[in-house]
Amino acid sequence: MNTVMDIETTSNGPDRSPSFYWPENDLVSVGFDDGMGTAEYLCIKHNTQKPTGAEKNVIQSQLNDTTLLIGHNIKFDLGWLQECGFEYEGGIYDTMIYEYYNAGGKNIKLDLSSCCRRYGLPVKLDEAGQLFADGYGYEEMPWEIVEEYGRNDVDITRQLYEAQKDGN
Repeated sequence: MNTVMDIETTSNGPDRSPSFYWPENDLVSVGFDDGMGTAEYLCIKHNTQKPTGAEKNVIQSQLNDTTLLIGHNIKFDLGWLQECGFEYEGGIYDTMIYEYYNAGGKNIKLDLSSCCRRYGLPVKLDEAGQLFADGYGYEEMPWEIVEEYGRNDVDITRQLYEAQKDGN
Protein backbone atom coordinates (compact mmCIF):
# COMPACT_ATOMS: atom_id res chain seq x y z
CA MET A 1 0.00 0.00 0.00
CA ASN A 2 1.23 3.51 -0.85
CA THR A 3 0.92 6.11 1.90
CA VAL A 4 1.50 9.84 1.53
CA MET A 5 2.67 11.33 4.81
CA ASP A 6 3.55 14.78 6.08
CA ILE A 7 4.55 16.05 9.50
CA GLU A 8 4.79 19.41 11.21
CA THR A 9 7.26 20.18 13.98
CA THR A 10 8.28 22.95 16.28
CA SER A 11 11.16 25.13 15.09
CA ASN A 12 12.97 26.05 18.27
CA GLY A 13 16.52 25.34 17.15
CA PRO A 14 19.01 28.03 16.13
CA ASP A 15 17.60 30.23 13.35
CA ARG A 16 14.24 28.48 13.86
CA SER A 17 15.64 25.13 12.83
CA PRO A 18 13.06 22.30 12.89
CA SER A 19 15.75 19.63 13.24
CA PHE A 20 15.21 16.75 15.65
CA TYR A 21 18.83 17.25 16.70
CA TRP A 22 17.67 20.14 18.86
CA PRO A 23 16.09 18.78 22.06
CA GLU A 24 13.82 21.84 22.26
CA ASN A 25 11.94 20.65 19.17
CA ASP A 26 8.89 18.40 19.16
CA LEU A 27 6.71 16.60 16.66
CA VAL A 28 3.45 18.61 16.42
CA SER A 29 1.33 16.60 13.98
CA VAL A 30 1.31 13.75 11.48
CA GLY A 31 -1.01 13.46 8.51
CA PHE A 32 -1.33 10.60 6.08
CA ASP A 33 -3.51 9.22 3.31
CA ASP A 34 -3.28 5.75 1.79
CA GLY A 35 -5.41 6.64 -1.22
CA MET A 36 -7.80 3.83 -0.28
CA GLY A 37 -10.08 5.67 2.09
CA THR A 38 -7.82 5.98 5.12
CA ALA A 39 -6.82 9.58 5.78
CA GLU A 40 -5.85 10.88 9.20
CA TYR A 41 -4.47 14.07 10.67
CA LEU A 42 -3.22 13.51 14.20
CA CYS A 43 -2.15 15.88 16.93
CA ILE A 44 1.00 14.82 18.74
CA LYS A 45 1.96 17.92 20.73
CA HIS A 46 0.11 21.23 20.36
CA ASN A 47 -0.46 24.07 22.81
CA THR A 48 -4.27 23.90 22.73
CA GLN A 49 -5.28 20.66 20.98
CA LYS A 50 -4.97 17.59 23.15
CA PRO A 51 -3.97 14.25 21.63
CA THR A 52 -6.27 11.28 22.24
CA GLY A 53 -3.45 8.97 23.27
CA ALA A 54 -3.96 6.54 20.38
CA GLU A 55 -1.94 8.54 17.82
CA LYS A 56 1.30 6.59 18.09
CA ASN A 57 -0.47 3.25 17.60
CA VAL A 58 -2.40 4.61 14.60
CA ILE A 59 0.77 5.95 12.97
CA GLN A 60 2.81 2.79 13.58
CA SER A 61 -0.03 0.63 12.28
CA GLN A 62 -0.16 2.71 9.09
CA LEU A 63 3.61 2.45 8.67
CA ASN A 64 3.40 -1.33 9.19
CA ASP A 65 0.86 -1.61 6.35
CA THR A 66 2.76 0.72 4.00
CA THR A 67 5.02 -0.63 1.27
CA LEU A 68 5.82 2.78 -0.29
CA LEU A 69 6.01 5.92 1.85
CA ILE A 70 5.59 9.07 -0.24
CA GLY A 71 6.40 12.61 0.79
CA HIS A 72 7.91 15.90 -0.20
CA ASN A 73 11.34 15.97 1.46
CA ILE A 74 10.45 12.62 3.02
CA LYS A 75 13.93 12.28 4.55
CA PHE A 76 12.94 15.03 6.99
CA ASP A 77 9.63 13.36 7.91
CA LEU A 78 11.10 9.87 8.14
CA GLY A 79 14.04 11.09 10.21
CA TRP A 80 11.63 12.70 12.67
CA LEU A 81 9.44 9.61 12.81
CA GLN A 82 12.42 7.37 13.48
CA GLU A 83 13.73 9.76 16.14
CA CYS A 84 10.31 9.53 17.83
CA GLY A 85 10.54 5.74 17.95
CA PHE A 86 8.52 4.77 14.87
CA GLU A 87 9.79 2.01 12.62
CA TYR A 88 9.48 1.75 8.85
CA GLU A 89 11.17 -0.75 6.56
CA GLY A 90 9.44 -0.24 3.20
CA GLY A 91 10.34 1.81 0.16
CA ILE A 92 10.31 5.58 -0.08
CA TYR A 93 9.48 8.05 -2.82
CA ASP A 94 10.42 11.70 -2.49
CA THR A 95 8.64 14.15 -4.79
CA MET A 96 11.33 16.76 -4.06
CA ILE A 97 14.17 14.47 -5.12
CA TYR A 98 12.24 13.60 -8.28
CA GLU A 99 12.02 17.31 -9.14
CA TYR A 100 15.71 17.87 -8.37
CA TYR A 101 16.77 14.94 -10.53
CA ASN A 102 14.33 15.81 -13.32
CA ALA A 103 15.63 19.41 -13.45
CA GLY A 104 18.89 18.11 -14.90
CA GLY A 105 21.09 20.62 -13.08
CA LYS A 106 18.83 23.64 -13.59
CA ASN A 107 18.47 25.88 -10.57
CA ILE A 108 14.76 25.52 -9.73
CA LYS A 109 12.72 26.05 -6.60
CA LEU A 110 12.02 22.75 -4.87
CA ASP A 111 9.44 23.78 -2.25
CA LEU A 112 6.11 21.98 -2.53
CA SER A 113 4.19 24.97 -3.89
CA SER A 114 6.72 25.63 -6.67
CA CYS A 115 6.79 21.97 -7.68
CA CYS A 116 2.97 21.86 -7.83
CA ARG A 117 2.81 25.02 -9.94
CA ARG A 118 5.04 23.39 -12.58
CA TYR A 119 2.35 20.72 -13.01
CA GLY A 120 -0.60 23.12 -12.84
CA LEU A 121 -1.65 21.70 -9.47
CA PRO A 122 -3.20 23.68 -6.62
CA VAL A 123 -0.73 25.18 -4.17
CA LYS A 124 -0.52 25.22 -0.40
CA LEU A 125 -2.77 27.34 1.72
CA ASP A 126 -0.91 30.40 2.89
CA GLU A 127 -2.59 31.22 6.21
CA ALA A 128 -0.28 28.88 8.15
CA GLY A 129 2.67 30.07 6.08
CA GLN A 130 1.89 33.68 6.93
CA LEU A 131 1.57 32.88 10.63
CA PHE A 132 4.88 31.03 10.47
CA ALA A 133 6.50 34.03 8.74
CA ASP A 134 5.09 36.22 11.52
CA GLY A 135 7.00 34.13 14.05
CA TYR A 136 4.37 31.62 15.19
CA GLY A 137 5.26 27.95 15.43
CA TYR A 138 2.85 25.21 14.36
CA GLU A 139 2.34 24.36 18.02
CA GLU A 140 1.06 27.94 18.63
CA MET A 141 -1.22 28.35 15.62
CA PRO A 142 -4.92 27.58 15.99
CA TRP A 143 -5.28 23.81 15.56
CA GLU A 144 -7.86 24.24 12.79
CA ILE A 145 -5.29 26.13 10.68
CA VAL A 146 -2.57 23.54 11.32
CA GLU A 147 -4.93 20.69 10.44
CA GLU A 148 -6.20 22.35 7.26
CA TYR A 149 -2.64 23.15 6.20
CA GLY A 150 -1.42 19.62 6.97
CA ARG A 151 -4.29 17.86 5.23
CA ASN A 152 -3.75 20.09 2.21
CA ASP A 153 -0.02 19.23 2.16
CA VAL A 154 -0.85 15.53 2.14
CA ASP A 155 -3.43 16.00 -0.62
CA ILE A 156 -1.24 18.06 -2.94
CA THR A 157 1.76 15.81 -2.33
CA ARG A 158 -0.37 12.89 -3.53
CA GLN A 159 -1.40 14.90 -6.59
CA LEU A 160 2.24 15.79 -7.29
CA TYR A 161 3.27 12.14 -6.94
CA GLU A 162 0.53 11.07 -9.37
CA ALA A 163 1.58 13.76 -11.88
CA GLN A 164 5.22 12.70 -11.64
CA LYS A 165 4.29 9.04 -11.99
CA ASP A 166 2.15 9.80 -15.05
CA GLY A 167 4.93 11.90 -16.59
CA ASN A 168 2.81 15.05 -16.80
